[in-house]
Amino acid sequence: MNSFGVASRDHIRLFERTGRVRRSLVILIGTVVALATPTAALAQGAASSPAGTGSDQLIATTYPSRFLPGTRGGTVKAASYLEATQFNPYYANFGSDAHVRAATSGGLVTITDDLRYAPDEAKSVPTIANGGVVVQTDGSSTVTWHVRSGLQWSDGRALTCEDYRFTAAWITDPANALAPKMGYLTQAGLAHYQLTGEIAPEDINLHVTCPTPTKMVWSLAEPFTDYLSLLPYPLPKHYLAAIPIADSVNGEGYLPAELPDVPVSGPFLFVSDVPGAELDLARDPRYQDHLTGGTAYLAHLDFLWYPDIASMIADYASATPPFDVALDLTEVDRASVAGLHKVVVGLSPIQERLGLNWSPTHCAGLQGARGGACPLSDPAMREAIAYDIDRDTINADVYGGLGTMTESITRPGEWYSAPPPARGYDPVKAMTILTDAGWFLDTSRNVLFRDFNGNQVKDGADYDAVIRACARNDYPSRVAVLKDIATSLRNLGILMRIRQVDSFQLFGSWQDATRRTVCNLSRGNYDVAAFAYVSPIDDPTAYLSIYGSSRIGPFGGNYGRVRSTTIDTALTTVSANVDVDTVYAAMGTFQDAFQAETADIPLSNRQNVSLVNPALRNISANATGAGLLWNAQHWWIAP
Repeated sequence: MNSFGVASRDHIRLFERTGRVRRSLVILIGTVVALATPTAALAQGAASSPAGTGSDQLIATTYPSRFLPGTRGGTVKAASYLEATQFNPYYANFGSDAHVRAATSGGLVTITDDLRYAPDEAKSVPTIANGGVVVQTDGSSTVTWHVRSGLQWSDGRALTCEDYRFTAAWITDPANALAPKMGYLTQAGLAHYQLTGEIAPEDINLHVTCPTPTKMVWSLAEPFTDYLSLLPYPLPKHYLAAIPIADSVNGEGYLPAELPDVPVSGPFLFVSDVPGAELDLARDPRYQDHLTGGTAYLAHLDFLWYPDIASMIADYASATPPFDVALDLTEVDRASVAGLHKVVVGLSPIQERLGLNWSPTHCAGLQGARGGACPLSDPAMREAIAYDIDRDTINADVYGGLGTMTESITRPGEWYSAPPPARGYDPVKAMTILTDAGWFLDTSRNVLFRDFNGNQVKDGADYDAVIRACARNDYPSRVAVLKDIATSLRNLGILMRIRQVDSFQLFGSWQDATRRTVCNLSRGNYDVAAFAYVSPIDDPTAYLSIYGSSRIGPFGGNYGRVRSTTIDTALTTVSANVDVDTVYAAMGTFQDAFQAETADIPLSNRQNVSLVNPALRNISANATGAGLLWNAQHWWIAP
């Protein structure tokens, strides 16, 4: 079963959140384990990071050693307040769409709970190291896949290379506006398609050939680092070929009444869908799991749709809960479920950060009062702020001690994650950095100023350390984080003035804002800003779009105006390679430079929170869109 988040693969983007059970068990996957049950074994392995090359790291999952064989049978009901409505795997969104896709769609590989790649429908994960990937002298490459023999769709038709070839053509049909195009088209072809909606033959990057039903060869005209995310799910050629693309875009083939007839490749098939109420799935008798060789353990997996979070939690807290798993909760719901049935907490693809404006020429509206200066263009100021953030206090004040605080730009467990040692909270170090860089504390005002001539008197071009911090006015927790940071900085002599604006003003595009739109990120009208990014899991190419200097400007995502030769070189290498060893080394360089130059400041990783019947086995969180459902074929009910 595949756990990719296809809908998020085209870019990294700013994010704003739009049986009987026993009680009181908590698991924090990848951070803290507070449970001594079979599920704890899964949790303990999720944070492991074996040493070795990129090729080693890519596939170094410990999940098979933590998997618990079980007995078949039974029904599990999963509940969510986010109803699944898109059942074509390439049109699915986050939330329940992705959960259902994980349960019904198999793929070449899967991303495990410890964020490594494991084969699913493929026999192995192709890399340069094992000969599965070959790079030509002209920069083109081939990826050879060997699909397991005997695979079948749920209707009994053979699942072969031809289904994948059909899927590639279906995605690159210019009429298919909803399907992802990054990697499937060349860079020039993608730009042309985005402007015109047209695709010429020379624009296609991925070409698929089928020497045999079980051997598949991909030809990539240009390197695509994240090649393992291409064609994550096969589509049934024998079913979809008769449906025009224009009708597919409008949902035909996967409409509620059609679902029982949809051939699927995953562990569960569609039985019935009652919009607004329930979606029922049953075990696919023709599914062959890569790990066990057999079908899913559960006989049925059903989804119940709730109108809101409160009613879902209330039902779960009742004496006889009507479902076994509650999905799509976040860290803000932790207090509401405290003391209830087992709570499983995993990391999400979302990270809260403090963005820093590197520009020496354009920043917040306070610039005029600072003689035209932009304080965050000073590396010492950026580094000092990083040392002066007390994450423990923020966690206690804002998240009730339940947050997942971090200093790393990558998530624990990602195969290329190799963050340098954390700085920690060190205000003495922060002050030393500032004074060594020419900042002087005016004790009469308790304010630092940039003392250019070293006479310890504010004169000439000297300016005070007064900065503007921006956040949404409808996001109180983020404003609370800024208030804690402001208090800490005030003790250093840095005055941080918090400005709250609406979402449109903060995130408005270059075209919608001007250089005078207060706090607009695209225009760089800020000094620091609190916001969140959502990025695809295990896609190292995503960082180029927000830290590459070529991404500054009207259509770029480098809102911090980061300009670093080291970061540019590392991320360009990452984004122009299919050699995972080279990518791994370059990502190490990026992570070191990210911290050394303080590109921005990671604060906390958002959480995916679930409530789970303790009788269920092989439950483990996954930071991909699949979430808890990533290994639904392995779920079973202990007596």
